[in-house]
Amino acid sequence: MNIRHLKIFVIVYQNMSVTKAAKILHIAQPAVTRSIQDLENDYGVCLFDRLNHRLYRTPLADELYTRACYILDSLDELDSTLRHNGRCKILNIGSTMTIGNFMLPNVVSQFNRICPTVQVKVVVSKSSDIQQKILDNRLDFALVEENVSADYLDKEYLATDYMRLILPKDHYLSGKKRIYMKDISQFPLLLREKGSATRTFLDHIFAIHEIEVNPTWESANPQALINAVSKGIGISILPEKLVQQDFEAGRIELRKLQDEELKRKAYVIWHRQKIMSDELKLLKELCKKIASGEK
Repeated sequence: MNIRHLKIFVIVYQNMSVTKAAKILHIAQPAVTRSIQDLENDYGVCLFDRLNHRLYRTPLADELYTRACYILDSLDELDSTLRHNGRCKILNIGSTMTIGNFMLPNVVSQFNRICPTVQVKVVVSKSSDIQQKILDNRLDFALVEENVSADYLDKEYLATDYMRLILPKDHYLSGKKRIYMKDISQFPLLLREKGSATRTFLDHIFAIHEIEVNPTWESANPQALINAVSKGIGISILPEKLVQQDFEAGRIELRKLQDEELKRKAYVIWHRQKIMSDELKLLKELCKKIASGEK
C-alpha cells in the first residue's frame, strides 16, 4: 500500500465509479481498476462488491476510507506546514451549541491576545457532526457534552453542565411543589433536533423513565425553543446557561425535577493520533482553565 493507492481509493469511494475517478485523477481507467485490485489482493480483502457493473461499498471500505482521509489530510497539513513555515498558522476547533455560546468567545479572545499571529477558526454544530469532523481531521480538537463514543478519539474532562425544565410564566406545573419526569409528558414538548448532544442526552433520560417522546417542536436553534416556551406553546428542557438571561428577564420560569438531576459532563476531544502543536496545547489549556471558572 502506498499514498497513490490511498488517493485513488478515496476518489473511487467518494464517486462510486471507476470511470468518474479516472476522469477526476486524469489517469487511465485500467490504472484505477488495477490500483483497487492491488489493494484488495495485497491484503486478501474485498473493498467493493461489483454487481451489474456497479460498485457497492463494503464495511471494510468504510473503515479504510475514514483512516485514509485522516492520513491524506495529515500529509496535506504537513506539506502545508513545511511549505509555509513562518506564515500565519490556523487552528480549527469545534464545539456544540452550549459551549459555543458561552465558553468559546472568551477562550478565543484570550488566545488571540496571547498569540496574535495564530488564526482560530471555529465550527459550532451538533455533537455527531463535530465528532465526525475530528475523525476526518477537519478539526484539531473540539468541545462537546457527553456521548463521546467514537473510536480513535481521546477526551479530557472540562466541566459539568446542568439542564433545567423551562416553563411559560404562570404554567400549571409552576404551582407544583415537586415536579417529576412523568409530569412533563402530559404537555407539548419543544426539544432540540435529533443528533444534537442535548437531544441525545434527553432521549436517554426519557428511555430510562419509559416516557415516549413525540415533540411538538424540534429545532437546532435553542432560542427559537425558548421563544416558543415564552409564548405558551409548550415546555422544554435546555442547558441552564442557555436560558439564564431569559429567566432573569422574566420571560420564562425554570424548575428542577425531583427524580432527575439532569447533569452531564463536557469534554475536550481530539483524534488519538493528533500531534498537538504548542499553540494547540495552549488553546486546550485555556479551555480547561475557563471551564473551571478561573479568570
